Amino acid sequence: MSIPPIYAKPNAHDFRTIVWPEEDEVPRLDAPPTSALPTEDGFSEEKVTKILCDRTYSVKVSDIALVQKYYGAYVPFSPLCITRDIHGKFPSPRADGSDWMVWGIFDGMTSPETAVVLKKRLLRFVRHELAVYGRPDTVLEDKQIHNAMANAFDNLDRSIISEAMNKTKDETTPTPGKLLAIARAHYGSCALLSLYDPLTKKLHVACTGDSRAVYGGERIETTMNLSTDQNYRNEREVEAIRQKHPNEDVASDGKYVFRPPFL
Repeated sequence: MSIPPIYAKPNAHDFRTIVWPEEDEVPRLDAPPTSALPTEDGFSEEKVTKILCDRTYSVKVSDIALVQKYYGAYVPFSPLCITRDIHGKFPSPRADGSDWMVWGIFDGMTSPETAVVLKKRLLRFVRHELAVYGRPDTVLEDKQIHNAMANAFDNLDRSIISEAMNKTKDETTPTPGKLLAIARAHYGSCALLSLYDPLTKKLHVACTGDSRAVYGGERIETTMNLSTDQNYRNEREVEAIRQKHPNEDVASDGKYVFRPPFL
């Protein structure tokens, strides 16, 4: 049977044609009647091992002081992959031909749109801020690096919100563009970014949200947190948000309450 195409008009600037695929035949559902749940084996040791090792990587490093190799593993908690990561080398802000290392985790909330933006843009924003201090004959101070990272986090956050507000008001922006901009600003994401300067042999960690960087190793009996969780359990964080939003209920029932300003 031939199925005619359906024409959809999302807005004045966009036309789409939806053509339904043809079914070869009606599926037959011949499983016998039952009133019992099926018996399943659950998670075997082999299946668990496969899940844990399915998305792992190891990278050998030969030209960065004190870094010989690093490993990564990603275990999604749902079929929808909402987390993104970044790792690798990038040019030193001193512009002296050397490289720095970066590792980052961006854990999206419900949907991956914001995490995708962070993966593509956050390091570039950080490098833009670091360039203010970078000189071939200087060693960047800890405070300069930390200020650059903090400014980059703030500037990218403002850019995401501004883009959503501007595009929702812009009549020339197609509906898909509006929806994507709103999704990036609405869903949000944790952001954990660490930079390693091989000249000073220091690792600098910045975090917003409750992803966590932890220091440990085979010969270390205890672990040490390298970041502070930014969530409703952190009283300083909750108070800081209340100071910025004095007339809003920012925390309720153990969770943050978000009200996007553009909706």
